[in-house]
Amino acid sequence: MTIYRFPEVQKALQDYYRQIEEHQDSLRNQGHDIVQPFTSFRNSAYFFADTYAMYTNIDGKQTISANFSQHDVELRLKYMLLDLVFVPFMSTAEYYAIKLGQKDPHSASYAKIHEKTERRTQLSHLIGLIPQLNEKKDIWDFAIALRNDYVHFDGHARDSMTCPLKGIAITMKQGEQSGCTLSSLIVLLRELENTFFSFANGLRSP
Repeated sequence: MTIYRFPEVQKALQDYYRQIEEHQDSLRNQGHDIVQPFTSFRNSAYFFADTYAMYTNIDGKQTISANFSQHDVELRLKYMLLDLVFVPFMSTAEYYAIKLGQKDPHSASYAKIHEKTERRTQLSHLIGLIPQLNEKKDIWDFAIALRNDYVHFDGHARDSMTCPLKGIAITMKQGEQSGCTLSSLIVLLRELENTFFSFANGLRSP
């Protein structure tokens, strides 16, 4: 039986949920009550880690990928990472960017959230109004496009884009599904989570 391992993915995943736990601890130690989004981020990462273990036989038990090629295993894991971690992360980030923004009446995002409009406030409306996220606006804009194309267009890109985060390769070619590696997706998630932590850490309840 052939066993496929992706050590760089395992390390990237460990680094990712270790970062989340450190941010949770930091918020708790400062007396913040803004922990729930990071609990959601962590739970999604743990869930994928369990799935990854089943596909790569980390615990020495029978792997469910015994009859798959390495390409098949990597492709399945990529789609599971998108489904179980990336898409939920973006949804959680959007929900809490709105919810937490409501706590600070002095912020520009607070005014935007409370505008009387027929359109629902979306994360893309708030990026430029949240300083910590606006500093990485190009990365967040890319992540939002990747998420929307994956959810609404079966992963087929509406526009050609390249992830602006240095050192990773995630490309979107118009009309085609995105090209990326598992470890690149996790590095992107780490960057997004880190800037979201900066945002949450900078909030103060009125």
